Amino acid sequence: DHRAVAQYSEELYQRTNDPNDIARAAQAFRNLGDGRELVRVIESHPSIAERDAGLARRYGWQLFQSGRLKDAKDVAENLQKRTPPARDLHLEVAIAIESGEWESLAVPLGAFLDDVSKHSALELIRAAHIAQASGRGPMVDLLKAAVAKDEPDANVWLGAYTLTIEEGLQDDMPESHQWF
Repeated sequence: DHRAVAQYSEELYQRTNDPNDIARAAQAFRNLGDGRELVRVIESHPSIAERDAGLARRYGWQLFQSGRLKDAKDVAENLQKRTPPARDLHLEVAIAIESGEWESLAVPLGAFLDDVSKHSALELIRAAHIAQASGRGPMVDLLKAAVAKDEPDANVWLGAYTLTIEEGLQDDMPESHQWF
């Protein structure tokens, strides 16, 4: 039971002061989906998020979901500054949209193209749709990257076709009729 592990790990940390013990408690709360407790543990012991990018990402999402956009943005920026970067592009996009900072969308949307292999075709076509809706980011490049993956997902192909038609690009991309 994750709850028992979390409780035991917190008690053990009180005795040992070993950062691995409190990190286990945070992991257990993450595994339980108990975001409130995860936030409590990380805010009591910030070094946990500094040591574990996965926990930091989950912490950022918890902050976002609880409406703490500025704090979530700080977490996303810290993830971006890590060596190597541990960005959560989806979190960055969500924060920009929720906060109404449309102009900042171009950066994370463009970053999807930095290493296309890390992203599914569906993620790329969704990013292309956000670029279209916001008027920010490399919509056409994201669309091309999505279809180049040649994944058998009807959502990708229909999404690409729809973008092509809506943007009047069917003459530039005659293959788009095959996507439909």
